[in-house]
Amino acid sequence: MSVALASEYQLVQNAQLPQRWSQSARKSLAILEATARKEATAQMEAAGGSFCGQFPVDPAFKVLSLEYSAPNPDIARAIRRVDSVPNPPLPSHVVAIQSTAVDADLSLAMGVSLTPGRHTSYLVDARALQQSNSAAVAARKADGDKWGPACDEMFRGCRCVTGQEVVFYTAVKEPAGEVEGGEGSLFKPSFDGPAFRPSWGELSGKATGVVACVLQVPIGKETDIICAEYDNLVSKGQFATVDRFGGDHTVNMTGNALIQNDGKAISKGYAVAHRARVTSNVYGKANDVSLQRLAETVWSVVEKRLSFMPAYRDLVITEQGKPFMLGATATNIISLTENQGVMLHLDTDDGVWTIILWFHRHSGIIAGGEFVLPSLGISFQPLDFTIVVFAANTIVHGTRPLQTTGKIIRWGSSHFLRFKDVNALAQLGAAYGVDELDAKQRDQLEEVDAANSKDGVGAARRVASCMAAERKAAIEAQKAACVRGVVMNPCTGRMPSLLFWQVWRKPPALAVRANAVAGKKRAAADVDFCGA
Repeated sequence: MSVALASEYQLVQNAQLPQRWSQSARKSLAILEATARKEATAQMEAAGGSFCGQFPVDPAFKVLSLEYSAPNPDIARAIRRVDSVPNPPLPSHVVAIQSTAVDADLSLAMGVSLTPGRHTSYLVDARALQQSNSAAVAARKADGDKWGPACDEMFRGCRCVTGQEVVFYTAVKEPAGEVEGGEGSLFKPSFDGPAFRPSWGELSGKATGVVACVLQVPIGKETDIICAEYDNLVSKGQFATVDRFGGDHTVNMTGNALIQNDGKAISKGYAVAHRARVTSNVYGKANDVSLQRLAETVWSVVEKRLSFMPAYRDLVITEQGKPFMLGATATNIISLTENQGVMLHLDTDDGVWTIILWFHRHSGIIAGGEFVLPSLGISFQPLDFTIVVFAANTIVHGTRPLQTTGKIIRWGSSHFLRFKDVNALAQLGAAYGVDELDAKQRDQLEEVDAANSKDGVGAARRVASCMAAERKAAIEAQKAACVRGVVMNPCTGRMPSLLFWQVWRKPPALAVRANAVAGKKRAAADVDFCGA
């Protein structure tokens, strides 16, 4: 193991957010929460409704289909639910925080800035979360590459949070004695196989942190910019089409990738973007600016609400990796789908946090298409600029198949960090110079074309093969020299796990043992946030 890499990783492991947890007594907070929970009733939870844009939100119903109208050419608004069923309760390992004081204190500590009174915070028992995650993996395996009855059964048990803002914190009800992460721990995954390898080692009993957040972003200047940049990139053909899950659905991809199966690839970007960049300085650079503006605008929308995101970016992206991010973000790839479902899955090659947003065009009805997080026990119909920020490499997720009536289009887009691409590009940048990669690939393309014209396809393939070998050698040499685009765990070759930077060495206790009330002794009783 490289001493330099181990030192770099340890530095990130020890990094902490500022200790913003208020000085309120933990016992007082726990008692406040216990009292508020006793006073909360199911009737209060289901009563009334609120509005997200034009759409009325009623937590008593699980929304199965929505009608959208397009009063202008830009965004289609959800105006009514067409079909619904009674909303099931949350699973027992997920509980709502009832005390506003506790919610405010926890939000302050974790860097969550949602509007008070307009969101709901939940605490999730991490052990049960892992078990539920394993069950979702089993359902996926039972159904294969198509959304089938096992996954539908999980969806039916999920509570609908359509139109609501929610944040989930994970914590552990600590039994007697210490709970350790890592090898042999309670968090060792109960499943195996190359497709599913979430890192649970650091979800220890001492850990508390954000695991997912669903946001409802109002239509305005920022969403106008986002729509305009998507339109620009789509109209200029800057997305490459990729099949996933055996052709179950297609995804449009753009961003800074390295296509490893292309012998001529040595520069950042999918082929369509690279062609624009090397054939027209004006056209290609304009596309790069558009892509950066899109990524940075989405990032800024999220950063205003989740202030821990810059800390995450600054800790995991190295100096060699920064040139291959899309602007000042921790995003290097953006995907875009149109009216598509996505099988339950984990994105094991991605960074810690993934951002997904949705918006709609034209009018019509969408039936199905709910985004599902089965281990958190929730699903939702995406509205106009619903955004979810979550640990996609750790939490199983997917989108149910959907049917449409009319001309309605639902665009779903993921902004994420594909760390293998960033590492490879950083290593090529170190070998040849970041600013020289485009020119080098252009020269290689011309050399391959010349070989093809002079000696035929076979000669061109041999030239490309030599180029691929040269590229691989350059990457391996820089890898051996400890060049990395992102901070990696030198033991596993993967990025740090979900809560690596939110685990405090002396975390606030999420449970207190109350031995005396009003001066009178009573039997010891746990008052905890995750309890019934």
